[in-house]
Amino acid sequence: MERRELINWVLANTDGYECYPFNGPNSHEKIKWTVIKHQANSKIMALIFEIDSQLLIDIKLDPDKGDILRQNIKGVYPGYHMNKVHWNIIAVNLTSLTKDEIHELIKESAKLTLK
Repeated sequence: MERRELINWVLANTDGYECYPFNGPNSHEKIKWTVIKHQANSKIMALIFEIDSQLLIDIKLDPDKGDILRQNIKGVYPGYHMNKVHWNIIAVNLTSLTKDEIHELIKESAKLTLK
């Protein structure tokens, strides 16, 4: 999956909007962060980024579910710069999760962050 395809899917299937708060003109970050926030409350539901050409998405999941995924599924890791109990990174093109499974997890993140 390509970065733009993932961003477009999240936007089309949630109430999200995309923003780039960490990529200002004076930013020295090598990582381009796409942040997807809720229209309703401006809370982050997903962070999409690339490291070493690997597409990654950081999403919020139920802690027990996230723990099970990290222990049993290739390409799922504790969240980056987020609460590692609740947030999980999925290496989109390296994980053994299917595209449909990733989509369902993104929807779960959207529900959890809408509260």
